[in-house]
Amino acid sequence: MFIFLDESFGQNHTVVGCLCVPKDDILELEQAFLTNRIKKNCWGELCWGGLSSSYIDKYKKFMSDYLSSKNVTFHSWAYANPDGSFKGDEKKLLHKHEYSLLKNTIRKCLNSGYKQFYILLDTGQSDAEYALTRDYLEKTISFKPNPEILFSSAVDSKIVGAMQVSSICVSAVRYLYGTISTDVNKSLCEEIISLLTKLNLETPLNFSPKHPRWDLSKKFTHCLFDPLLKKPEF
Repeated sequence: MFIFLDESFGQNHTVVGCLCVPKDDILELEQAFLTNRIKKNCWGELCWGGLSSSYIDKYKKFMSDYLSSKNVTFHSWAYANPDGSFKGDEKKLLHKHEYSLLKNTIRKCLNSGYKQFYILLDTGQSDAEYALTRDYLEKTISFKPNPEILFSSAVDSKIVGAMQVSSICVSAVRYLYGTISTDVNKSLCEEIISLLTKLNLETPLNFSPKHPRWDLSKKFTHCLFDPLLKKPEF
């Protein structure tokens, strides 16, 4: 299983997310992504901030093609940004949430028969923290069997289609947490939200079920946690 981790920072909430793409599907999906680039002459990085009226239909095509694959899923959670009373390191807090999301996503994959993992992380965060995260994941005794992590590294999202899809997905979820004022192209953002919600069987992308599970009929699973990782809020 390939897992592509990204994060999106809003005024009030931070969202972390993992796009899961089975190894057997990754080559076909990346080839289709590249074919779309050639057909549409679209070579820039797909990102939330790049939405424009001239590119919206291209974005929707990229997203729909990638996420329509029945085995591709996106797993995320959000937490409220700590207030002024928080005296800890917010970057450490982010990595704790990323580690916890990865751990829970990998557990779902293990329960579904996936045993080997390639973890690709967005650049811009601490390589040392990412290395520590891998070490924790490989030594987590609650995993039976333990995951076999074949690769784990930060990568440039410009060269990997799945990382760009993950970036759009996590930004779309973040958008639903009240940060509309930071999104200039409101109508374009909402077109992406509408498309992703349709792909998710009309379930809101930030819907937080009481019993999250691996459900391939849904593209998006989500939880809302309190800032200090004490418990999810349902």
